[in-house]
Amino acid sequence: MNEKFSLERYDPKRVEDEVREFWREINLPELLKKHREGRKKFFLLDGPPYVNAVPHVGNIKTTTCKDIWSKIMIMRGFDAWLQPGFDCHGLPVEVMVEKELGIENKSDIEKIGIEKFIEKCYEKILNNEKTWMECYRLLGAWRGFYRPYFTYEKYYIEAGWWTLKKLHERGLLVEGEKPIHWCPKCETALSGYEVSDAYRNLTDPSLFFKVRIKGRENEFFLVWTTTPWTLPGNVALAVHPEEEYVKIKMNGEYLILAKKRLEHVVEGEYEVVSVFKGEELDGLEYEPVLDITQQKEIKHGRKVVLSVPIMKSKSYGKHGSGEDVYEEFVNMDEGTGIVHVAPGHGPADFLLGKYYGLDVVSPVDESGRFTEKADWLAGRFVKDAENEIIEKLDSEGRVFKAGKITHSYPVCWRCKTPLIFRISKQWYLKVDPIKDKMLSENEKVKWMPGFGQKRFERWIAEREDWCISQQRYWGIPMPVWVCKCGKKKIIGSVSELAENAVNFSELDDLHRHRIDGIKLRCDCGGEMERVRDIFNVWYDSGIAPWASLGYPSENRELFEKLFPCDLIVEGQDQIRGWFDSLMFLGVSVFDRSPYKSVGMVGWVVDEKGEKMSKSVGNVVWARDALEKFGGDVLRFYYCFGTPPWEVQRFSPRICEEIKRYLNILWNIFVFFQEYRTDASGLSIEKPEDAWIVSRVNTLVKRLNEAIDSFEFHRYGKLLQDFFVEDLSRWYIKSVRDRIKSGDASAVSVLSYVLHRLVRLCAPVIPFVSEYLYQRAFGDKTSVHLEDWPECDESFVNAELEEMMEEAKKIVEACLSERKKKGIKLRYPLRKVTVYGDSGTSRVLDVFGEMIKKLANVKEVVFSEFRAVSVKPNFSSLGKKFREKTQTVAKAITECDASWLEEELRKNGKAVLDGFEVSKDDVQFVYPESVVELDTEADEELKKEWLLRELIRAVHEARKEVGLKHGEKARLYLPEELSAFSEEISAETSCEVTVETRSDFSFEFEGKTYSFGLEKA
Repeated sequence: MNEKFSLERYDPKRVEDEVREFWREINLPELLKKHREGRKKFFLLDGPPYVNAVPHVGNIKTTTCKDIWSKIMIMRGFDAWLQPGFDCHGLPVEVMVEKELGIENKSDIEKIGIEKFIEKCYEKILNNEKTWMECYRLLGAWRGFYRPYFTYEKYYIEAGWWTLKKLHERGLLVEGEKPIHWCPKCETALSGYEVSDAYRNLTDPSLFFKVRIKGRENEFFLVWTTTPWTLPGNVALAVHPEEEYVKIKMNGEYLILAKKRLEHVVEGEYEVVSVFKGEELDGLEYEPVLDITQQKEIKHGRKVVLSVPIMKSKSYGKHGSGEDVYEEFVNMDEGTGIVHVAPGHGPADFLLGKYYGLDVVSPVDESGRFTEKADWLAGRFVKDAENEIIEKLDSEGRVFKAGKITHSYPVCWRCKTPLIFRISKQWYLKVDPIKDKMLSENEKVKWMPGFGQKRFERWIAEREDWCISQQRYWGIPMPVWVCKCGKKKIIGSVSELAENAVNFSELDDLHRHRIDGIKLRCDCGGEMERVRDIFNVWYDSGIAPWASLGYPSENRELFEKLFPCDLIVEGQDQIRGWFDSLMFLGVSVFDRSPYKSVGMVGWVVDEKGEKMSKSVGNVVWARDALEKFGGDVLRFYYCFGTPPWEVQRFSPRICEEIKRYLNILWNIFVFFQEYRTDASGLSIEKPEDAWIVSRVNTLVKRLNEAIDSFEFHRYGKLLQDFFVEDLSRWYIKSVRDRIKSGDASAVSVLSYVLHRLVRLCAPVIPFVSEYLYQRAFGDKTSVHLEDWPECDESFVNAELEEMMEEAKKIVEACLSERKKKGIKLRYPLRKVTVYGDSGTSRVLDVFGEMIKKLANVKEVVFSEFRAVSVKPNFSSLGKKFREKTQTVAKAITECDASWLEEELRKNGKAVLDGFEVSKDDVQFVYPESVVELDTEADEELKKEWLLRELIRAVHEARKEVGLKHGEKARLYLPEELSAFSEEISAETSCEVTVETRSDFSFEFEGKTYSFGLEKA
């Protein structure tokens, strides 16, 4: 026992402050490190949050889940790797710097200088981890005490270079030019999760326009688009070969469109001139959609092509690839059945163009403005120019009708600018060579919950090549050098860079401003320059399993010990993000999944169920919540009620409720400390002792099941049910008098249970668990250096636990009857009759004494559960006895219900007034309650009631005068209460003097009684 831990009342702030100081004094992080050395490894890789952000209660949830896993595995005897990590690169930081420097576009960065910009990015992330680390420590998370990894550090960047070289050697790295999502404000390509999770409802034009058929007077194709800005890049029109098309005459013009779309698009009078299959339009040429240079330069295009199926996804089975999934480029669900094709502005358009050998044009620059090839549109931002394009077509009489459409549209995940598709040369990692392996590796991963595996399988099956390059500044520079002769070199380390460089000098930083100027020797005699791209930020986090350890430039032995990760825990949304980038790179480099298990965490929303947002003002920041509620309450909150993977509301009201639960746990230990003796060893004498010992071992078993399936909501609930219900409400109430009297057996049982309980609680509520452990036990330096309890099957008695549940129901029924009749629990009653079967009788044999105590009755009597009356079942009687039904019904009503019940139970039938009846013919009525309380109170019993009221009043008076437990007091009783002197002295630690005083008073059955009390 540690005497330092002596608070009488539960004060979360003081408890947590004192425990943190205690951990500091004993250097717990170092003790944990030594404690686990040489044991089997447990590697939970920390998914790096952005270091420039401030943690909120959602981050607390994720951190809590990770930390509980680590604490449990340490107690289970594993060497847990406890390294936090922080994502430092990418647009989140760049956008902040741009705002601070007043940068409007990318060219401004070049003007002020890349070096200055990167230095400003450094300023935004350096030391920001301290806010997170402090929150980790306030939360009691072990990661708050160890050095983090940072994605901006030299060793991390070098690991990224090494990885790319490995990918290049395996033939997975390719350079390609195709349409890709592009942010015109950030002036960079975006791919994968950066696009798939950032959509908004935007309003765009809905334009039906006419395209003149070459060589035909007043004859047009009717085409529909929601992106008029892509018309300068039009190369072809596509129709469905098997669908029917019509030529109609309307207002002196001839229009061609799909027959199925006719009534949806055309209003007013028209004449159908002809009907034909779409294939008849194949190869028909048309005039340029817009009179601009780009359109006039098209050599392979400006003609009708036939729709072909475009691969939507590749269907993969459990053991290899299955059938590819395709959808038609042209469908009849919208538009006119004639589709505008711009291979430079859409992935499906690009594939169709590639199939037909069409030109690929994209007269749009990096800032989303039209180039000079768009003539009168040059310099205009594409979305701003849409009205001009529509007005131009309208002035030429080619707008059929125009309106607006609201649809879900991708935006930049950081600056929220609507994205565009434009042709761009980027670096890609090919997915097809590894897709089968990714799918087979996914089958080996334990997903918690299990539905994550199927979701991830679908994502992998539909995954496209990964664009890993971005045209930005703050990130890991791609180690790719190219020469004018066309040769390329991928550099895998700083030493390799030094060997090949023309102008190398020592580098303490590997960001762009330090390496862009380094040139390499080329075999042709020329010099290679680095491509100016950086890695997509998801590449940064995808290499974390080895880059966080500094591998391969350092810690090779550590990496070989730890890899692969045993567990990763992050949000469900990371299926398309971090879980994907980890799997992609792990399989690409090491030919295996980099993780064995995945725990998915759901979002945290506000109390109303709305997403937390700074703009709305409903964000609950981590530091504020920790200051208000404390780390233990928040941790317990996330292990209570809601499964970790589901969306969870953050409720301050429930936090206060949890604080009350922890107060109950605290009071249990205070009670134990108050009356504990030096009894050693476990001694079980009573049925309730055997029950609680069985229960705590069953608890261990159930907790292990919940933990291993990441059902942390069950973990917390099982703990709460045990210490609030089983321990506090039932066991301690039943043994309170035994404990107070120094019963060695009861003390040993409670000691055994609490020593196990405090260890089971430690991973969830580490502060109060440490405090109570030090106060009550202190066998080891810290509870967190204790072993996780094992389930001792020799103590588990399922039958006894079931019997106790029945005993609880009996007590609850007694309490309910007391409440109905207004009789206080402290008033003893003579008897309770319990109705039931042989099983009930057995329960009373075992737990009868406990039921007496908790129900406060002097005698428990068993009575077989019998019907109190019986009613006829007319639906059955009518079919059997017809006109005699009323006679039989009367006989049933007037018979002895108990006799009839017994007859039917034995024989299945009974004869009443000459009529034979069966079970179907009757309905028995049973007592409303399984118990019957004898509530009559004679004078002797009333005296006991008066004594109970006097004892209660004296205990209250002791509190008022500030007396602690065991402190002697002098009690002054009037003559009429003096008969209780002996009992009251034993119950309240008072010396009784018969003397009339009126310091305190209480009422009993309408009469006021007075007494005096003072310190002895």
